[in-house]
Amino acid sequence: EATDGYINRYLEVFPKDALSGKKIVLYQHSAVGRDMIQKIFEGLGAEVIPVHRSDEFVPVDTEKVSEDTRNLLKAAAKKSHPFAVISTDGDSDRPLLADEAGFFLPGDKLGALVSMFLEPDFAAVPISTNDAVVSALGDKGVEVCQTRIGSPYVIKAMNDKLKKDPSAKVVSWESNGGFLLGSDWQIGSGTLTALATRDAVLPILATLLLAIRRERSVGELINEALPPRFTHADVVDNNTPGCENYTADMGKTIINMFSPSGSVTQVDFTKAEITREEAEIKEKVSKYFNDSGGFGEVVSMNFIDGIRIVFANGDVAHIRPSGNAPEFRIYSTSDSQNGANQIVEAGKGIVPGIIRDIESNAAPRSLGAASAGEMNIVEAIKEGSPVYLEPYKEPKVWGINGIGEYWYGAEGDGKSSVAVTAGASALMVDIVENAAEEVLGVEAIKKFGRLLPLVKILTPKGRLSVQFHDSKNELWVITGIDEETSGGTPQIILGFSSESVDKFGTEVTDKYSEALEEYGGDLNGLIDVLEKNEKGKKALETAKNVLMAAEEVKGDVPQALDLLTAVKEAQQKVNAFYNYRSVAIGDVIPIPSGTLHALGSGVEIVEPQIAGPTQSLEDGETYPVRYYFPGYERPGAQKKLDIDRVDEMRSTVVSEELSEIVDADESSKVERLPGGFEDKGLEVHRITLIGGAAREYDEITSFHNLVMLSGKAVVVIGGNEYDIPKAEAGGKMLLIPASAENYTIKAIETSQIIDTFTPV
Repeated sequence: EATDGYINRYLEVFPKDALSGKKIVLYQHSAVGRDMIQKIFEGLGAEVIPVHRSDEFVPVDTEKVSEDTRNLLKAAAKKSHPFAVISTDGDSDRPLLADEAGFFLPGDKLGALVSMFLEPDFAAVPISTNDAVVSALGDKGVEVCQTRIGSPYVIKAMNDKLKKDPSAKVVSWESNGGFLLGSDWQIGSGTLTALATRDAVLPILATLLLAIRRERSVGELINEALPPRFTHADVVDNNTPGCENYTADMGKTIINMFSPSGSVTQVDFTKAEITREEAEIKEKVSKYFNDSGGFGEVVSMNFIDGIRIVFANGDVAHIRPSGNAPEFRIYSTSDSQNGANQIVEAGKGIVPGIIRDIESNAAPRSLGAASAGEMNIVEAIKEGSPVYLEPYKEPKVWGINGIGEYWYGAEGDGKSSVAVTAGASALMVDIVENAAEEVLGVEAIKKFGRLLPLVKILTPKGRLSVQFHDSKNELWVITGIDEETSGGTPQIILGFSSESVDKFGTEVTDKYSEALEEYGGDLNGLIDVLEKNEKGKKALETAKNVLMAAEEVKGDVPQALDLLTAVKEAQQKVNAFYNYRSVAIGDVIPIPSGTLHALGSGVEIVEPQIAGPTQSLEDGETYPVRYYFPGYERPGAQKKLDIDRVDEMRSTVVSEELSEIVDADESSKVERLPGGFEDKGLEVHRITLIGGAAREYDEITSFHNLVMLSGKAVVVIGGNEYDIPKAEAGGKMLLIPASAENYTIKAIETSQIIDTFTPV
């Protein structure tokens, strides 16, 4: 009876041909309402294609849609070419809608489109809602009330409005998409009665009907009706590294740490005058959410539910702890999906830092609470003394002795290098926090913020994954070749091969994607077979390489030989797309954004870099392989391959970029290395000096990070000499702070030095 009542709620109000001619894919999984939803949409004339029905529970969180689910939606759309892809969460009170290409529409934006269809007087939404929704509704004359997060709060706001104005047409929804109808609604000749509890059907149905009314596809409707603002959300909990001691009470402590006294719900820091308490709150939150994490200046904060921080560029970071569980949810809003994703990822790194500070009774840290060693180093830097940077060591399965990357910078989340000088040591991230102007330079901070660009040394024993970057350039300087590891032929992958470009032209990225899918599917199939066999599993764990393990047990494991042959054939197809470039020590390799690339076995590099997202394309045969990609979801996989984004890559052969000579004389030469980082706060020089030569640097306005490629040289500051370390795994780098003001590099023998700094 209840089922029939719910189905008839829609079939008795909306026209029977409302969705006539529209093909809709229904992702059924284990949702309890899957059959009812199919009946409703078929009853309104749609052709419904049910997919992926499961008799086992499938977790679908419509507020935090997993990459696996997103990829499934895209794959279903690609196969069926529907008007939309629809689904719900497990108990079917929260909708999931994707457009004709399978791109998921977040629930807060979905609610805005429903309101455009219904045209209410009033809408209650949680404070975590995308700000584009609030502005879009305001432009339509809808009164918007933002509440705490949760259905009881939006329901109360609707009821409060109805008490004041019983004739008002009121709605509300949550960020998970669950829509609540607070008033009866006249639709055509029928009446849709109020339903003040989460509903999944109305938001999906109303959005599709709005697209039909406006003669648009669902994707076109989304792009035209809503400003281009994007959201993301994720959770840290006591299983997150660095948060093992996190508790629900600690979450409350974090919120209280950044909140004003009394009942203040909003602080605007751009007003003419702010109180002392407001200034202190801004200072506290800016110690964590600052330029070094990719955030701009904090311009406002809202305290309705958790802490919602708005930055000068319009980005939003919203942190909110669970009241009774060891979970901390992070929401974001930005002008791009990548931007929103990066805010959440940065937040997931910031929370462990806040927890560490709370546990050490140093939240937020100040110079007065700093260690004696840190204070000694700060005093030395104020006097112009350089510091030696000892690297943070990043473990990698492909690294020599288990360490693949050595980081020289002031990164957060426990990944800072260590500064050593004046007989003391301290984390560089703390030094920059407490002596930013002395280290970075006043003008550099004005231009680029509190940014100390990261320099890495990479030492791979195996070929790295093939990647590209959609928004940043990269630069490699070859510092060493391990002849044994490289097999005597050191190579890198840099862009597409000329043969593949000549053969496929502008379709080279599509053909490459097809080859990747074949290779990845065959490789994962071989892994599955080996993992299910005791000998195969042992071989994988020992060799850490799928092909080597398969070769070892191919006579003992059924199917292993056939699958091994298939993988090798697929691998050859993929390799045909790659431009393999031979390299030697001293080579400078600029990698423009959008260029596929991979570092080869035994090729050691220095890599100055600016932060930015990485798109992985192919991860080789190192075990455990972490492949999953659209159309090949892999339970428990840790790494997504972005092969659905290959059309964003450069489809041409990479042309050579040369260094620019900045200054030269008979004994020295300074070259600006290519890379195009200067507008992002990073410039890289290669300094060449013959033995006995010297080069003076006067009135420096930025730090300089020096490391030796070859030879031997020293830096002279205030009559003291400091050796410039050689670029090698685990070695040091020499950082000269801006406070030094001037220094001299003196070559003991003919030398080449890499100098990384901020251009001012």
